[in-house]
Amino acid sequence: MRITQLLTIITLFGVATAAGAVTLAYKDNAGDKREYATTTKLTGIAQTAMGAIPVSVEMTMSSSEKVNTVKDKVADVTYSITGGSSKMTIGALPGMDEIEPIITSIPAFSFNFTRTPTGKIDKVTLTGAGTSLLGGPLDALNNQLLNPSQGIAFPVKDLKEGDKWEVPMSITLNGSPVTISVKYLLVGTETRNKKTYQKLTCDLEMKAPQLAIPMPGATSKINMTMTMKGQTTELFDAEVGELFSSVMKADITLVTTIAGMEEANSTTNLTIDGTTTKK
Repeated sequence: MRITQLLTIITLFGVATAAGAVTLAYKDNAGDKREYATTTKLTGIAQTAMGAIPVSVEMTMSSSEKVNTVKDKVADVTYSITGGSSKMTIGALPGMDEIEPIITSIPAFSFNFTRTPTGKIDKVTLTGAGTSLLGGPLDALNNQLLNPSQGIAFPVKDLKEGDKWEVPMSITLNGSPVTISVKYLLVGTETRNKKTYQKLTCDLEMKAPQLAIPMPGATSKINMTMTMKGQTTELFDAEVGELFSSVMKADITLVTTIAGMEEANSTTNLTIDGTTTKK
């Protein structure tokens, strides 16, 4: 009897453990289309030779993700920026006139990539205005640089609350190596409008030691180094296999130099707050 009771307890424990586990994976099907809305705000200070300049940027953006085909569980996906605008406010130095905010439209562009159920991104190509915005065609790019909602990666195993995992990343941007540290944590679940999502966080660290960005209408280039440290919080629909929302908070440091224009050199510290939500 004791053996029977022990086996029953073990069985029940196994069932309870299995019930608490979840498999996170993209479940892409050909023809799937997802619409997202993104709002982002950056605030910070640019330290220049002339003094400290407050900077703020407010941006809204609409995007879509379309699954073109799926072969051997690998999806061919097109991610498109379909519209948006940004408002940049730059503070004036003492003795200078107030600077009018700069309002611009975000040009439409898209990039194509393949994605496995675990979220591994490969074969990234850009089209439209994205090529010039990012300094030319890129042979390797993790799309998390453009939109964190599309860059989640999962392990091939069941997960339970409190599980952690890391995803090594190494990319090339404009011919320069960019190192990215990505550490995930499955926090648990969260319910929105009677729908339960898996909640996970992602600690991000990125270092771009040297980027050369072309200046429109000029032969000079802006040389930039960038570091970023922050966290995204995602709600993932495990049942459907797609992302519902992503919230990003991060600190960014940009150091820019322009040959022959030393007075324009600057060190800028920014805080970024962004939210992406499926429509």
